[in-house]
Amino acid sequence: MAATTPNPFSDDPAVTARGLTRRFGCVLALDGIDLDLRWGRCLALVGPNGAGKSTALRLLCGLLRPDAGTVRVAGLDPVRDGRRLRETIGAVPDFPVLYDELTGRENLLAVARLRGIPRGEADRRIEELAAALRLQDSLDRPVAGCSRGERKKAALAAALLHAPPVLFLDEPFEGVDPLSARTIRELLGELRSRGAAVLVTSHVIPLVEAIASDVAILESGRLIAGGSLAEIAAAYGDLESAVLAAGGTAAAAPALPWYRVR
Repeated sequence: MAATTPNPFSDDPAVTARGLTRRFGCVLALDGIDLDLRWGRCLALVGPNGAGKSTALRLLCGLLRPDAGTVRVAGLDPVRDGRRLRETIGAVPDFPVLYDELTGRENLLAVARLRGIPRGEADRRIEELAAALRLQDSLDRPVAGCSRGERKKAALAAALLHAPPVLFLDEPFEGVDPLSARTIRELLGELRSRGAAVLVTSHVIPLVEAIASDVAILESGRLIAGGSLAEIAAAYGDLESAVLAAGGTAAAAPALPWYRVR
């Protein structure tokens, strides 16, 4: 049965998670968190290193199974409806998985074939995405010779090829130059205006403030605060203060008396 395209203007949330829990051995990576993402909005998961942001994203994508809790993405259960979910989402992991020996174009064509996109349509979409993401100079270069930012942009192009209504982006601006970062921000804004739901993780507070409508702050696997960007700012003063509060008091810089340059 063909997948049903979600209605991006439905009253139902694009993404919901309730009591989402995941352990890795004795480590509680996520401790019963709740998340909501509505169509046409961008939810940013922020917090200190090791807070559980990437784990949450992998659970939402169906790459990990939760130990407890429920997830729905466009009405689909990532565990039971894995095939239909893959047709509905576009995902960019923190470390993009691309074939190093192939060029960016060849990687994108391989994704298009897997997605069932006809060659002529695939060529057109690849050229449009390359122009939008400033990938023209690296598109026909082997991925092994590309920078991390170029890899990230190629992975984003691959995630967008099939026009998914839901996007999961893990650190989408990591290693990306400022001009390309602005282009990505504008592109995500355009996709949201068409009804797409976007979930991102990021450590870059100004970028989060520029793209997110909603924020969930995690710390040690727990949801510390969540709401619209305006609500978080009203409660904490600004987003940076909220994230710093989640991370606790910073330790004083060590003296390192043994470090002598001259």
